[in-house]
Amino acid sequence: MPYNKPRFLIATALFASCVDGSILPFVGFMLSKLLAVLGPPIEYWVTIGESENYFQEKMTLYSSIMIGLGAGLGVFHFIQKLSFGSLGNNVTLQVRKELYANILQKHIGWFDERENAPSVLNTILSSDTALINGVSSESLGPIVEASFAMITGIAIAFYYSW
Repeated sequence: MPYNKPRFLIATALFASCVDGSILPFVGFMLSKLLAVLGPPIEYWVTIGESENYFQEKMTLYSSIMIGLGAGLGVFHFIQKLSFGSLGNNVTLQVRKELYANILQKHIGWFDERENAPSVLNTILSSDTALINGVSSESLGPIVEASFAMITGIAIAFYYSW
């Protein structure tokens, strides 16, 4: 956590993950509304007393809402990936700097040992620090997104089926 800088990116990434996860259940809800309008034949809407343009009005409304939700989902997903990617790059850079500084402070005999060969140290600098990036920031986004999708989905289910 101390390597995650700038701090506003943490809040931005978490907020984008929350919104991104919350939009997904609404996409499913709107898709069910859209399919409910598409299910019966067009003549059905006239026979139950709706206007002749009811089908077209509802299709336009639900399609517009789906386009808006899709655009919002794309924007917030982009912000989430950009923020978490920047945080991950900053963490990786800071860890590599600190590790490199500590390697340079070792005495010369330390480098003669087989487990401290230059190729081993380069591998550590490249692969292990990238692993820290994946654990620290890249995995947090999908977890928050899935949690908020589940919470929002349960809230929608309770609202309509209480």
